[in-house]
Amino acid sequence: MEESPERLMTLLDGFPSKGGTLPKGFFIYKKARSSNELETGRKRVKFMQNQNKKMLELIPTNRPNEYSVRLNLPFRPLFIGRLNTSEGKFVCRKTEEKHFHRNSDSIAINEELLTKPPVKFFWIEVEFVKRDGRKSIYTTSREYFLANGTAFKYKGYERQVGLPLTLWGKERALEFHRMKNAQANLFSGEAA
Repeated sequence: MEESPERLMTLLDGFPSKGGTLPKGFFIYKKARSSNELETGRKRVKFMQNQNKKMLELIPTNRPNEYSVRLNLPFRPLFIGRLNTSEGKFVCRKTEEKHFHRNSDSIAINEELLTKPPVKFFWIEVEFVKRDGRKSIYTTSREYFLANGTAFKYKGYERQVGLPLTLWGKERALEFHRMKNAQANLFSGEAA
């Protein structure tokens, strides 16, 4: 249950001078570290997300068979894209300024979504917005992304897998799956 700011201020009124205790999930900082903090007198109190929640959560949208994918980080949730279960496709929007891994020229996606998806999906589609405002659509398959991507983790962020822009493309992904199926048939004795 989420508390309203007014209810939280009532709960925290007089803390700690009147010997009150903080509601579960709260702790005190001496200085505000983000806009997600409430001020109580001279102290500031920060809301801490429930640590027992799953990292990824699907939130139903108004469209049938479509969910928003929410990443539950310790201090704030992030919506990272939409998952369409009828099309088997994850769709997201990335910008060059915020989401482009410059060292590897790649677009990164949450590793947990790729390796342990809450609902199976096949395609990944990214609307990539460049600094000058131009938009491009990059498409690939989840298996191709995992096979050719590079995993990394920076301090303070979740694990991600990045695929260089030169490796994106529906044709490349389909060729990868044709080769994978051909190899599986070769070793199972079904090839002529």
